[in-house]
Amino acid sequence: AYALCYVGSRYTSSANIPVNKVQPWYTSDIMLSYTWNLGNTQLQAGLEFNNIFNQQYEVIPNYPMPGLNGKGILKYSF
Repeated sequence: AYALCYVGSRYTSSANIPVNKVQPWYTSDIMLSYTWNLGNTQLQAGLEFNNIFNQQYEVIPNYPMPGLNGKGILKYSF
């Protein structure tokens, strides 16, 4: 799977002046997973990588968000 998240420019307060403007940003994420059927049970393994282009951005002014990061997922259903 691939996901693109885009947030346009916006203002941090009701005063729409240049000092309160936050720049637009985007992130790209990918996820790979595979599921094995084991009789009546299932095993799913996956990898997820977020912000794959290491975009620098702030959701709240002066609070930077993480760069490239990832996680592994292992799920067993019975």
